[in-house]
Amino acid sequence: MVGTMLKRGSIVAAAAAMAIGFAAGPAAAGNVGIQLPSGRGTMTFIDDGDDFKVCDTKADGHGVTGKVRQLTPQGRIVVIATIDDGGDAGCDWATDLDLIGTWPHDMLLCWHGGGCVVSPVIRESD
Repeated sequence: MVGTMLKRGSIVAAAAAMAIGFAAGPAAAGNVGIQLPSGRGTMTFIDDGDDFKVCDTKADGHGVTGKVRQLTPQGRIVVIATIDDGGDAGCDWATDLDLIGTWPHDMLLCWHGGGCVVSPVIRESD
């Protein structure tokens, strides 16, 4: 019961951070990276090619999941890519997603043991 409540709390906190980030966050250009606490994982947006790399960096029995999200003109948050990593050597990738456009994107990185981090807004115009 407590575990379910903590997971729900993490989801609600991540959704609130996403809404606040899209509303108030500065647009980031170039490469953008985020890290989970305690060295559990990383997610990186590589501007050259619009690639995303997700790495589980701690052998703790839990993997990580990264999501690339977009705010639509209708105000909805849509996941456009999900990248899982864990249980194997190396990192996992989503390549050539093409973020060209004026709509904001961000990254959400979650540890399967509980907890997420959100990137600054990524916005490209060409």
